[in-house]
Amino acid sequence: MAPKTIGSIMVEDLAENPQMVPWAKQAHEYHVNHDLATCLYCANVISPERRQALTDAFDDSFSHFVTEVRTAAHHALQSLEAVNIVRNNVPKAAELSAEFEPPYKAAAKKLDAAFEDINLLVAEALRALNARLASPTAAISVELPPVQEIQERFMGLERAGEELNEICEQHSDLVDNFVQHQRRARDAIRRHFAIESSQAFKNHVDVIASAHEAERVAREHIHELESELADLRSKIRQHGPAAEKINALVASYLGHNELSVVAVGEGYELHRHGSLVKGEPSEGEKTAIAICYFLSSLEAEDRKLKDLIVVVDDPVSSLDTKAMNYACSLIRNRLSGASQVIVLTHNHHCMNELKKAWKGASRGDQPAATLKFIDVRIPSDTGLRTSTIVRLPNHLRDYDSEYHFLFEKVITFSAAGDIHYDYTFMMPNVLRRVLEIFLAFKTPRDGNISDKLGTLCKRNSDLDPSRLNALERLSQIESHSDNLDDLISQSAMTIEESQAACAALLDLMRTVDPHHLADMRKHCAP
Repeated sequence: MAPKTIGSIMVEDLAENPQMVPWAKQAHEYHVNHDLATCLYCANVISPERRQALTDAFDDSFSHFVTEVRTAAHHALQSLEAVNIVRNNVPKAAELSAEFEPPYKAAAKKLDAAFEDINLLVAEALRALNARLASPTAAISVELPPVQEIQERFMGLERAGEELNEICEQHSDLVDNFVQHQRRARDAIRRHFAIESSQAFKNHVDVIASAHEAERVAREHIHELESELADLRSKIRQHGPAAEKINALVASYLGHNELSVVAVGEGYELHRHGSLVKGEPSEGEKTAIAICYFLSSLEAEDRKLKDLIVVVDDPVSSLDTKAMNYACSLIRNRLSGASQVIVLTHNHHCMNELKKAWKGASRGDQPAATLKFIDVRIPSDTGLRTSTIVRLPNHLRDYDSEYHFLFEKVITFSAAGDIHYDYTFMMPNVLRRVLEIFLAFKTPRDGNISDKLGTLCKRNSDLDPSRLNALERLSQIESHSDNLDDLISQSAMTIEESQAACAALLDLMRTVDPHHLADMRKHCAP
């Protein structure tokens, strides 16, 4: 269609201007259909001869030819689009099973090359047809190979497609019969490993059989040992007798026998007046029972006291003075034959009770006892609170009251001034305790610190009430404390306030009782 000439049927001026043919044909048909004798474009009269010449030029054969060219161009465009759709939807090799990937990649590459080749042919034909539609009367040159070669190239595309389809069919067969294929593969793997590992399997079976037999023998042996262990425990258990020992200690400890421990089964029950205790015992009763049970169970199961290292942690919690003294005495006497005894306590009275018994034994070249103290401080080089086990300070060793120990901290803090003092963090509590003790023997009556300070001001005109503001501040901030454990807590007072309170305290003691202050400075020198 592209090189076909139709100039013989065209009027001369249209033949010389082929690109105007579509426009002239459409205009001629409009003028005829509307019976117009004058040209709408140039306003010239259209002669009958000119009208007839145009009618002859645009007869049915020309229209048929243009329709065929348009149809062919449309078909070429559809073919080109179809080729590209198929080309873009060829499955990826990764979508196939692994064994098909290498041949499929090669076939897909071959098919893509054939598609590219055919695309060039169809695109060239479409170009020529579109050019002929633009100039129906002009012949268009077409750069296409001979028809036979085109047919061979299309056959190459067909063969490439068949080759790719054959691989896809093989893959589809595999997918359709995947269960059977998988079963055959598994059977092959099993046969391979069964043959290869048959001897090792037999050896493992023999080993398992031997292990089962060894387990059976071991279980029988364990059963025999457990029976023997039960017999030995029944012989050495002091379950029932231990209850009697505990009750004797508890009665002596508490001063009455209304509370008793009763042996039942593998343990004990707590009875009051012969009946099971309802609710919880008091904290003192709990402590008493715990200590007595602990002491009675030390030699259970054939243990020897002389072989034991015994650690007793804070044994006097929630006990009154009488019970505390008895508990300390009980611990000392009952544990005197142990290899080593370690007692830990936060209670100052408990420490004094144990110190009385062991202070003498801690002296000499080969002491049988040691008295230790946890010293808490904040060194200037680290700024971190540090605990160290040290020798019990002399003022705690030599006096039953902590007054001398605390006063030594007061005068050292006063002398430090602006220099860093490792115990600054606990000084508000220390100052409060020293002030309380001093006021207790200077104004031996009930009342708070403020009231007692007021009493001293009335008795001593030399006291400046304004100087005691620091002590008033101390009494308002610091809570009441009565044991050494409170000395490790951080105070809300600043260092400057603590120094002012310290100076006010020493000034109060100097004014009210200068001899006492002088003696304390002498006996409590750091």
